[in-house]
Amino acid sequence: MRILTAFSAVVAALAAGAATVAIARLHLRSRRPNTACWVVSLSLFTLASSALAAGSFAGWSGPLFRLYYLTGGVLTVPWMALGAAWLFGPKRIARAGTFLTLALTFFATGVAAAARVRVAGSGPLPEMSTVLAGAGLARALAVVANAGGTPLAIWLLLRAARTLRRKHVMPSRVWGASTVSAGIGVAAVGGVLAALGGVVFLGPALALGGVLMLVGFALWDRKRALRAVSSGEAA
Repeated sequence: MRILTAFSAVVAALAAGAATVAIARLHLRSRRPNTACWVVSLSLFTLASSALAAGSFAGWSGPLFRLYYLTGGVLTVPWMALGAAWLFGPKRIARAGTFLTLALTFFATGVAAAARVRVAGSGPLPEMSTVLAGAGLARALAVVANAGGTPLAIWLLLRAARTLRRKHVMPSRVWGASTVSAGIGVAAVGGVLAALGGVVFLGPALALGGVLMLVGFALWDRKRALRAVSSGEAA
């Protein structure tokens, strides 16, 4: 199980890293807040998957578990949801979401830095309660970030896909938004199963989720994609 998790996490990190590069290139052309948020989210996903691979293969340390908890356990999903909010949500809500996401980022970083971590040794992923001393706040942050961010990100991306399909424009982005939302959902299911004791499912779920997000963002970043589709412009 340890090798399976490590190998799957490497696949997830490679896929997320490639997706980060694709969206970073798009951001350099568009300079839009949604692509900036997605670059942050995908970078965090890459770091989390890399930490999971290293911890599963070579053994967990305090800094490594803090990195995984902060990037994968708390921050990846809110930044992805924020990008979706900037794309097709009301701008007033997106601005408020930016403030909340930045506040969450700083607060969660402080929680992770201050937490006392017991080195867990080898294994696919240690249980948070056995690693973090006083893990209640840390667990609550992870639950709130993922329970709130995951359905919001999926809903906004599917809403974007529906809007594009109804307007009969950018068919690649219809498939792209739908595929990214599927990738987010698969990765989230893996996290839930891991929290319930099915740690063996985490690595493969992250790998499949990462590949789906790579495919989705590759479809999103088609050359003909920088056109207005609503009252605002999609990018």
